[in-house]
Amino acid sequence: MHTGSLDGRISIIGLMPEENLGVYVFGNADHVELHHALLWKVMDLYTNAPERDWSTEFLAMYAGLKAEGDKNKAERDAKRVKRTKPSHPLAAYAGTYTHPAFADVEVSVTGKTMTLRFGPMPENSGSLKHWQYDAFRWRPGDGRYGELGTQFVTASDGSIGSLEIDWGEPVRFDRKPTPAKND
Repeated sequence: MHTGSLDGRISIIGLMPEENLGVYVFGNADHVELHHALLWKVMDLYTNAPERDWSTEFLAMYAGLKAEGDKNKAERDAKRVKRTKPSHPLAAYAGTYTHPAFADVEVSVTGKTMTLRFGPMPENSGSLKHWQYDAFRWRPGDGRYGELGTQFVTASDGSIGSLEIDWGEPVRFDRKPTPAKND
């Protein structure tokens, strides 16, 4: 089986070659998990499997994942050191950061507003809000993914050398050197 989703669309495919069965579920919904329950229900009906309430099972599973995420967020929030400041002026964080497997990340600063853009899609752009020290919170797009931890890392020369975005585990993007100006 495999799932897929884009804004406004979801899909899932499940194959049971030994049963000569393929099930596709498509929907014009955003990030709903009903398609999992429908897939497994159809497979159960086709194979005469024992009755299961997949909707209830998936609802409980996703409620548990949300509760765990909420608990982890509350624990992080409780450890936050308030009233700190970034170690550099905001302009020092602006630049392009790169990773060999991901699109470049662009950090820009306009006045006191920082923005992070990941790749070319506008929904992957959003504000960076100071959290503590050199840690910020990034809220991409319309906010449906919540806030992602973003940590700037100081290089050995004292400049900003990289940033890490927490997608379940930190992914490090190294700062690209600023092109030299021709005088």
